[in-house]
Amino acid sequence: MNKRMYEVSNWYMQNYKATGSKWLIDAIIKTNPKKDFKLVSIGANAGYYEKDAYDYFTNHGYSPTIICSDGQIALREERVQTKDGFIYYEIPVISNEIMPDIFKGADIILDFRAGLWYTSGKKKAIDRTLINYMSVLNTEGVVIIDAYHCNHIFLTALGNSLYRAIKRFPELTQYREQSTLEKLQYKGLWYRIEYPTYSTEVEDLFSYISNEGDHKEPNKALSDKMKIAIINKEDLEKLRQIA
Repeated sequence: MNKRMYEVSNWYMQNYKATGSKWLIDAIIKTNPKKDFKLVSIGANAGYYEKDAYDYFTNHGYSPTIICSDGQIALREERVQTKDGFIYYEIPVISNEIMPDIFKGADIILDFRAGLWYTSGKKKAIDRTLINYMSVLNTEGVVIIDAYHCNHIFLTALGNSLYRAIKRFPELTQYREQSTLEKLQYKGLWYRIEYPTYSTEVEDLFSYISNEGDHKEPNKALSDKMKIAIINKEDLEKLRQIA
């Protein structure tokens, strides 16, 4: 396993084990999905959150199609495998490049620290990402993003660099990266030691933002801190103007 994939895999699993998947199940339920809804996950990494959601909905009378993608494909032995309506798309997908045809007709796009996270603060890249999302979403489609709060981001970034250097991550009790919503609000300014008071201009475009504690799971240290936000397709155009 190369160094980069070691870091990504280890970091992903630490977050997955500490966060759980209730947040994603709750978010999908909040969209009032049809029985055969289609979800496309951008930046899914190994796909564990998405597979948990797929299993939940198939066990509750739904017939979803869930497609996982990533810009750097997780190693086969580490990722969830394609089965029935759960598909791991095996060609790398970058959010501000061409979206594959298989994504078209999506009811939901999941962007969990993925396309919008990485392109935030880069006007052309985030603009293309939003255009791409609008191009594959159904008329009534939505985008789900993570919206938790991360304190002391500068000190956290230094800590993350140290953990990567020693190839060991501690058990997570707090989020160690900005959420996607925070990145959109601050346009990628990761170096703030404390976040100042910010405008709600971006936040106001989202039709729903959950609260801390809404997605709590037993023995999942980060689950009570997890928050999600949902934005309708029609408001993505407005987000393009200010992101």
